[in-house]
This record gives sequence, structure tokens and C-alpha cells, in this order.
Amino acid sequence: MALETEVVSQILKGMAYHRGKDEGSRVHSAGCLALRNIAADPKGQGAIGPDGVSTIVQGLEEYRSAKEVVEGSMGVLCNLCALAANGEAFVMQGGLQLLDNLYSDPDSPDTVRLAAASVLHNLAANQDTALLLSADQGIDLLVKILKKSDVDSVLFLNTLKVLTALLVKLPDDNLAGGNKKTEVILRILQRGLIASINEA
Repeated sequence: MALETEVVSQILKGMAYHRGKDEGSRVHSAGCLALRNIAADPKGQGAIGPDGVSTIVQGLEEYRSAKEVVEGSMGVLCNLCALAANGEAFVMQGGLQLLDNLYSDPDSPDTVRLAAASVLHNLAANQDTALLLSADQGIDLLVKILKKSDVDSVLFLNTLKVLTALLVKLPDDNLAGGNKKTEVILRILQRGLIASINEA
């Protein structure tokens, strides 16, 4: 574990050092490729941690116009957000707005949109991060994706699974920092999601 942590630390330092420089996008992509393999394991997710999430998010924002950087970054974030502490760090650093921007970008390929849904699913699958996702910004994003996706698409199905996982994880009573299940359902109805699905 100590060796893995040391390797992760060096990768993250390299990504941060080269960000904004000539080879920055290539270093970020290579770093993400290595980190994705490490993040496939819960211990690796912990070794990368919130600092790693921050480094990846910053690189993703810096190189958002580079398809390979976006896809590589999203692949790592999918794995990282399976760990609650990483998911919390992602949301707190503006991750939901970042996902919204990527989804709304007409140049984003389907692979990126599907990766965004995977990140959202990992956030919804843990009660701590489900509470963060249940805020208006998270609900608005889920409703937007469902309303704009073809009902027979994989993206629609995967996002519906996110919503289902979220409602399963939310408490029946209010907890600090989140919303109870009935309030979230009411907000979904107010946004006209069910009517949109029925019309489709």
C-alpha cells in the first residue's frame, strides 16, 4: 500500500506540474490511464483520494476541448466516485456543474455522456453522496438528461437507474445536508419528468 501511495503521489504531482504547459494534456491523459487501473480497486480509490479527484477535475476543466483527456478523466472519475470520500470531494469541487457542462456540450460524444451517468450512479449508490446528489443541482441534472434523452437509449436507461438508486438510498426522514425521499419525489414531479416520459 505504501508503494502504491508513493506511485500515486508522483503521478498526481506530474499531472499538476505539467498542467497548462506544452505537454500538459498528454501527461494528464497518461496519468489518467495509470490512475484508472489503480482506481479499479477500493484500496486504490483510497490511495488516490480527494486530492487525486481535485487534480483530475482541474485537468479536465483545463483540457475540456480535448476528447482524449475528457474520456480518460471521466473513466478515472467513474471508478473514484465509488468511494464516498472521493464522491463527496467531486461534488464539493463543482463536479455536478462539470457533468452538466459536459452533457450539454453538443460536441460531447455518447461515451462521455454515458460516463457522466456512471459517475452519477456511483454517487447515488452511497447514502452520503446520495444526500449531496439530492440537492436541486443534482435533481435538475438528472431530470435534464432524462427529458432530453431518447427513451429507448442506453443513456436514458442508465440515468433512470441513477434515479432509482438515489431514491433507494435517501432516508424517509430529513438528515442534515440532504432531503428526504418524499421531498425529492415531489421535486421530480414538479419538474414535469413523469409527464415527459408518458408523452414519449
